[in-house]
Amino acid sequence: MKDQNEIRDPTPGDYVRMTGTCVRVETIQPPAPPPETWFVFEDVSARWELRLNGKPVKRGDTFNDFYGGAEGAVPTATEEAKKYAAANEISGPGPLSVVVVRIVERKRGKRDNRDYCKNGYAPEFPSFRDFEWLCRNEQTVVWSSADPAPTEDATAETRRRGG
Repeated sequence: MKDQNEIRDPTPGDYVRMTGTCVRVETIQPPAPPPETWFVFEDVSARWELRLNGKPVKRGDTFNDFYGGAEGAVPTATEEAKKYAAANEISGPGPLSVVVVRIVERKRGKRDNRDYCKNGYAPEFPSFRDFEWLCRNEQTVVWSSADPAPTEDATAETRRRGG
């Protein structure tokens, strides 16, 4: 005996109340969806840190590139770090150093095509939605009082230590 609550697909010849009699079952391959345009955005911030033996012991302000352009986070954080280092006489190799950490986050999103989607912060651009993170919190040392021009090896080591 059939279970009255069992749900099954109809087969040709089955009558489905309020729908009609099934005359055939077709499997349809939908067309490939059209390509979508995604926009990739990068947000850069920077902060300075006081480090003892490579470990952060004090963090300064964090700056961001709110307005974009060259006068953004890294130059401002570097200027502040240099002032702090000079005021506290921290320079050259040693256990105590002041560093500037550049922090990068990348995400991609689609243009929002709803009726009214002008970006309130940048009216010449649309709004975006459905963001996906591509990278979060990628940190790189870009300046150090111990070595004002850190090498790529020193930068990679800083990232490995989580600095």
